[in-house]
Amino acid sequence: MAVDLDPDTVRRHSEKGSASGWLEKRVGNKHRKSPSVSYYYGWLDQGRQCKRYVPVAKLGQVTQMISDRCGVEEILGFLTVKR
Repeated sequence: MAVDLDPDTVRRHSEKGSASGWLEKRVGNKHRKSPSVSYYYGWLDQGRQCKRYVPVAKLGQVTQMISDRCGVEEILGFLTVKR
């Protein structure tokens, strides 16, 4: 019996209250020749799903923060900082 340990397909579980959240990709203007793509960071807050827009300039850093298992507060703090 073979076990699939590919990191892209294995789900990583977090301790309750220490999850990092997830990224969602939304495609807008689907009927256009080149549809627009937006990214949103999602997290659970007291059993409720919350989402915040992620600018493309910050997408790489947010992806790295999720991989590193940074907390929701840290990621939201990074997203709200004006540059």
